[in-house]
Amino acid sequence: MRNKLSMVAALGLALSLPAVSFGGQQSAEGAGNTSKASHKTNHKVAKGEVSAVDLSAKTLTLMEGQKSLTFNFDDKTLIKQAHQTVQPSAITSGMQATVKYTEKDGKDWATSVVLYPAHHKASTSSANK
Repeated sequence: MRNKLSMVAALGLALSLPAVSFGGQQSAEGAGNTSKASHKTNHKVAKGEVSAVDLSAKTLTLMEGQKSLTFNFDDKTLIKQAHQTVQPSAITSGMQATVKYTEKDGKDWATSVVLYPAHHKASTSSANK
């Protein structure tokens, strides 16, 4: 009887070890997924006046205060004006813009551009006074 009880206990212990091992592996995999989530693309935002657009080079230059920022754009870049998607040709110098961008390969890539009329900045600054 004592031997049977010892064998049942040993068998129970042996069967529980793989479950503990798999449980640890699942936790490690879960931790790996968490770290991947923390490496998501970090978007930045710039606001200012469009000073230049080069449609052939697919670049947009924005003056943010005294700082000139150049952004690359591509077919994936979402460009909106008055709540409607527009083509890059709608971007003109003097317009106000908000550019959401990421840095990739040493360049700033616009993921979205929201365009406002040139007088937009003046109307928002008067509202703040």
